[in-house]
Amino acid sequence: MAWLTIEDYRAGGWVGRDAVERSRAYCARLEEGAILYFSTPPFDLIENDVNFLLSLKPADSRLHKNISYRPESDVLRGLADDSNKSRVHEIMRKYAAAVRGFVEDFLAPYAGRFEMDYASYRHVEEEGRDLSLHKRNDLLHVDAFPSRPTRGARILRVFTNVNPAKDRVWVVAERFPELAARFACHAGLAKYTRRSTWAGL
Repeated sequence: MAWLTIEDYRAGGWVGRDAVERSRAYCARLEEGAILYFSTPPFDLIENDVNFLLSLKPADSRLHKNISYRPESDVLRGLADDSNKSRVHEIMRKYAAAVRGFVEDFLAPYAGRFEMDYASYRHVEEEGRDLSLHKRNDLLHVDAFPSRPTRGARILRVFTNVNPAKDRVWVVAERFPELAARFACHAGLAKYTRRSTWAGL
């Protein structure tokens, strides 16, 4: 996967001119499968909110994989301690709104054409967690879920590392057509290696 460091967009917005053309160009890179990297968050994060999240004590990782917020229904889940619920709810609400605003500005051609999904705070590191195989994110997996089928839509993920001392390491494999060509036949799924209208996604 191509890794592209973005230097002309910051929390305050675009740096310089030609924002429209640059926005289209970055959309094109995403469509090609590139990963866009920002050395600092491209939207405002409130320091007190981040520190509050970092101060939360992780719940039993087998029961609460992460804290999730559904912006379309304004529902918070996965928080073990109800005494912090209203504060965490507000923090997650503000984060989801900040990400939406960022995507609509930075990727202007997508504005008004995407649906917001969950915003998650993963307070426990994936590696070494006591989870069943189908719940582990540190193993090779496809980002699609039987409980929430994409129905042909594509997924754009915005990750923000708030850990002040440790990098977030995310290993990305080849695109799905290449993975299918390597593994599908052995798994008895040869029909999925054929090109289709979705092969370019």
